[in-house]
Amino acid sequence: MRGNLFLPDDSTRSRRILDGVALGPEGIFYLTFGNSQGAGSLFAFREQGQGSFDLVYRYDLYPQHTINLNQASAVTYRETLLDKDPIVTTLLPFLNQPLTNLRFVGGPAVRGDTVYVMAKGTKLGVVQNAILMAFRAKPGNVEIRLPAIEGSFTLLQPDLLRSADPANPNVYTTIQASQYRYDNYENQSRGVVRLLSLMSGNRGPVTNAVSLSQPVILRRQNQPDELIEPDRTGSTWPPLLFYVVFTGLDTLSAPTVLGDTVYLAGASVLPNILSGPPFPPLQPTGVVTALNASISPNDPFLFADPDRPWNKQLYQLKVSPSFQGNPNWVWPQTVGVTSFDDYRVRVLQTTLGVSPQAYGVVGGDGALFAWSSQGIWGFSRADFLVCDEGRVARFDPSGNALWSTEATLSSGPSVEVGAVGNARPLVRPVRAYRFGYGDLLVVDAGSNRIVRLDSTGREVRSIDRFVLDPNGIPEGYVANEPLQLREPRDVLWWTEYKANPSGVSNPQALEYWVHYLVADSGNNRVVELVDRYAVDPATRGLLGVVSFTDASGGTQPALGVLYWHSPSTISGKGFRFASLARIFRPDTGRHAYAAAIGGATPTRVDLGLDAPNLGSPETDLRESRDGNGGIVFFDGPNLEVINEVAVPAVAANVFWNAESGSFSSPAVPARKKVLTNLNSVTMQNVYLDLDGTGPKTYTAILFTDSSGAYEIVKSGSEWRVVWMLPRNVYRVMRRNPATNEPAGDNPLDFRPMYAKRLDSGEILIVNGYFGRKRNGEPFEGEILQLNGNWDPGVLGSGFQFTQTNLGFSSISVRFELPPIQGTRGLTLPVFADRD
Repeated sequence: MRGNLFLPDDSTRSRRILDGVALGPEGIFYLTFGNSQGAGSLFAFREQGQGSFDLVYRYDLYPQHTINLNQASAVTYRETLLDKDPIVTTLLPFLNQPLTNLRFVGGPAVRGDTVYVMAKGTKLGVVQNAILMAFRAKPGNVEIRLPAIEGSFTLLQPDLLRSADPANPNVYTTIQASQYRYDNYENQSRGVVRLLSLMSGNRGPVTNAVSLSQPVILRRQNQPDELIEPDRTGSTWPPLLFYVVFTGLDTLSAPTVLGDTVYLAGASVLPNILSGPPFPPLQPTGVVTALNASISPNDPFLFADPDRPWNKQLYQLKVSPSFQGNPNWVWPQTVGVTSFDDYRVRVLQTTLGVSPQAYGVVGGDGALFAWSSQGIWGFSRADFLVCDEGRVARFDPSGNALWSTEATLSSGPSVEVGAVGNARPLVRPVRAYRFGYGDLLVVDAGSNRIVRLDSTGREVRSIDRFVLDPNGIPEGYVANEPLQLREPRDVLWWTEYKANPSGVSNPQALEYWVHYLVADSGNNRVVELVDRYAVDPATRGLLGVVSFTDASGGTQPALGVLYWHSPSTISGKGFRFASLARIFRPDTGRHAYAAAIGGATPTRVDLGLDAPNLGSPETDLRESRDGNGGIVFFDGPNLEVINEVAVPAVAANVFWNAESGSFSSPAVPARKKVLTNLNSVTMQNVYLDLDGTGPKTYTAILFTDSSGAYEIVKSGSEWRVVWMLPRNVYRVMRRNPATNEPAGDNPLDFRPMYAKRLDSGEILIVNGYFGRKRNGEPFEGEILQLNGNWDPGVLGSGFQFTQTNLGFSSISVRFELPPIQGTRGLTLPVFADRD
């Protein structure tokens, strides 16, 4: 053991060192000291020789307290920190209250020349407020400037750590004469006290330790005491750079600094407060929040404490002269926030599902993890790929444009990036998926092709037709069928290695195949194309494209070779395939596929799955070209047709009644819904309890048609709706929390173009409606990410057939585009996905 230090404390509070000790680059170590009863300190020490220590600084948190002075009136000294963020002064004025029971939580975190420490305070006796404090790691010499002093004097401070009652401190620290040097300057009219040591000893008990957050009492013989706040006299005193108050956040852990970002986790009631009544009681939910670690001293969002201008608070928002978010906030990012509703959506993005708490956050290698009693949440960067009018773009979760293109550059595979090429406009892109590590696979229905782009927008691969292998023409293909693609609407891709593949020309010992499953809508078919590459069996390195001899005797590269064709029963006949989905089913151990069809209704009879049975409405149903649609579900050898689904009963007073201006609708009995004009289909494995016997894994199909978005699972012999967002529900989803009436920023209609349940459980919705909002403002489409829970959850925003508006409200929205920064706004979006 090199040495020891004993921190000051009173005999009853039993404060302790919180978490660990942090070591800075200058050899200074930092620790926080306190407990839940309020008052505590941040200490910074440096070892000078073995077992000998200097106190670099001490910073106390304290409540409002009384400082008794000799021969002068007692002074009531305000608590350490004041909260004047516009969140509480303007948006939530009932929380514009003093911070009480200030105390440190967790240990320090050091980044470069800054030390970050978490504290918290209470408002109204129940609302916790986390406080991130940033200190200088090495503040320099400490000086107290004051009027010239004649004769002897004493400097002292109330010591709240050693006092039994911090509100009325009765123990004082006396700065010893050996700890400072006094000099006069400015022609002897001014004086300066230069502190040589901030504590009187250098090992063992920490005695006479000066606090740099407290004022100093100047005591002279036969004169009244004088209370001096060193910062008012131009002294070099506090090490505090700035602090941030996180309204409604209760945290138990230290901050985590990763790169140039500070992360913190905890339980926040702010989402509940922003969501509106009913409360109390306030319901906390787990959140993770983050901001930039480097804040300039001249940052426009740093505002001085009106009573103590040396204390700088970093505001999250400005509301005057206009609503403006602080660009230093990373999560929730407030750039682009223009209204209270925008801010609420951003805050709800930070929640951890239904967990009421988050105990901490750690990260590294591009991932971030938070945990609570309900599990572990992992986060990685997830941008949004969007297709709208003539454009493919990538946005970050706050709407900042990262990449956008309205054309591709066709320059050939051997031309360097940046070289001259032919620009080909994107006419009507309808899908875009990540391909490999940096490329995109874009379906451009308007130009009848599928194109693979690199990050510069250059074409790596363009597919507008397929080729036939004379030794591998699949069943379903009809002679003289067009080889060109026509209005493709969707594509799935995957890769695999094939050893000595059969049914193809010129098979190699080992091949690498890239599969493209294309919804060739204009030709009323689904085709699977493959690119074949020869592979070195020893190194698995690609040797080049396989070639073969075609039917005319010519040599053909095996790129875009037709490998599978939809059966004749579901090809042609007006079946316009609008969307495709593929998923691995753990219960069967194989992949299943789904195809959404618009323009005709597929039936079991016409697909040859059932024989006609006169008098039976189920088997007498025949193919229809009246504009309806359906889903064909391929599960290995099984092929299933879905043209209607079972919708459970909906309770009374669930839907909005425009005539009465309230949620006063009659009960809706269970019914069969016929699928109409499908736009998209996606699949996800979900964990549900449908029959009360316990949760099981189901393959859920989420589709959009002209009436809304619906998620279905197979229950017995029927497909049953377990989640839905009809048009009438979407139109009144955003509501005034005080009156429960539809807000003016709701669009007047919902044109569902795409929907997908994400791995997080949330549901991505693309609304391609073009028109106006309820308040008359123009509306050109939006992309939302909604709470996908099936139960009310922490904030009551989950789906239920008995909840008002099926459980959808403003707090269901976890993400939205617009707002968009850095490029034009959305126009008629048709697709979005998390990248």
